[in-house]
Amino acid sequence: MDPNMKLMVKQGEPYSDPERPCIDHWAPVLRILRYIKKTPGQGLLYEDKGDTHISCYCNADWVGSPIDRRSTIGFCIFIERNVVSWKSKKQNTVAHSSAVAEYQAMASATCELIWVKQLIQELKFADVQPMKLLAMGLQQAIALCMDHCYSAELAGNNDWYKTVVLSGGTACLPGLAERLEKELHSMLPPFISNGIRVIPPPFGVDTAWFGGKIIGSLSTFPGPWCTTKKQFRQKSKLNGIW
Repeated sequence: MDPNMKLMVKQGEPYSDPERPCIDHWAPVLRILRYIKKTPGQGLLYEDKGDTHISCYCNADWVGSPIDRRSTIGFCIFIERNVVSWKSKKQNTVAHSSAVAEYQAMASATCELIWVKQLIQELKFADVQPMKLLAMGLQQAIALCMDHCYSAELAGNNDWYKTVVLSGGTACLPGLAERLEKELHSMLPPFISNGIRVIPPPFGVDTAWFGGKIIGSLSTFPGPWCTTKKQFRQKSKLNGIW
């Protein structure tokens, strides 16, 4: 048995003091021993059915701890029907509503999904299809996020809060800042988009090509700005940066 294994009492709190065992911890010990006895040599079976779809199930136990009222989040990530990543963690802060707890669980699961996707792409394992996130209270969490946006009460003259400075040498890509600014104005409501500005920085030539390619591929406008590094160098020379 793993010496670092933590037993759980009935209330859900971890048992970490080996010098003071009690009756409440005897039942989890027997449960673990029964599992080990009945499953000798049992392993995980990973099947390949030709589908590389990635899905994630996540949930949060809101105020699961009766002592400090903190929530515990958990998620499992599957490729086909094979679990490849899982996590369970107690939150550091108290969630004031179940929607906030679910939102924190989905944020943690999304970070892990992005990491799994990048790992598969780096290993050239397969073409990653759109990933699926399944969670309880998904609509409530989205509504909570939108509520923060609509209740920000930003005035039209709050230019300091509505200025977006691009990361990277986008000055070598003519019109990129204006292009993104146009998209923000078309996507957001007028009372939020009014006064938003996108400003390109003067430095960062080495990151301009990557930033321009990523932004161009995510843009709703057709076609990226820079498709090859050779094209990027030609544009940089024309603008006197390279």
